[in-house]
Amino acid sequence: MIGDSKSGVATLTPSETYDIKPSGVREEWIVTNLYTTGASTFEVTDGTDSVLFWEPTGSDRLKGESFHLSSSYWIKVTNTGSTEIKIAWDGVQSR
Repeated sequence: MIGDSKSGVATLTPSETYDIKPSGVREEWIVTNLYTTGASTFEVTDGTDSVLFWEPTGSDRLKGESFHLSSSYWIKVTNTGSTEIKIAWDGVQSR
């Protein structure tokens, strides 16, 4: 439902990826905070093309920006370090 809170937490092993992506075709989210505890990359993607927008190398990082996501445009997170990391995100449903 529009205005509902959306969030997630995940543990990623080295080289593992995680998609921050609405599950429904007609659902859209605005993600406003991204968190990571280690080396990782954050990209916006449509599944074919990607744009890297954040590459934190240290621990306990927060990025507070707004990203409008849909089932055809989402954020892909990759653990680029050699140890397990945690990531988290939050936002709201916009459609």
